[in-house]
Amino acid sequence: MRCVSWINNSTMFIKPKPLHFAIVDELDYVLIDEGRNPLLIRGEASKDAARNTFAAKVVELLMRGLKSWIQSMFIRKPRSKH
Repeated sequence: MRCVSWINNSTMFIKPKPLHFAIVDELDYVLIDEGRNPLLIRGEASKDAARNTFAAKVVELLMRGLKSWIQSMFIRKPRSKH
């Protein structure tokens, strides 16, 4: 696994670590696990962070509206007596 700690304008350096070894018995499981745990890159937050926050709020509002619509369509309301 790589640890990206320093980023220059044109070059990305990989932080050296001591040498280690591993015997991998189930490579497919390791690949799936690595897919669920992505590499974290330390550094300044990008402008995309504001977009992500905005998108999360939009999704939350859409989900609330969808939940409300589903409830109104499928939950029967008591009929009023005439």
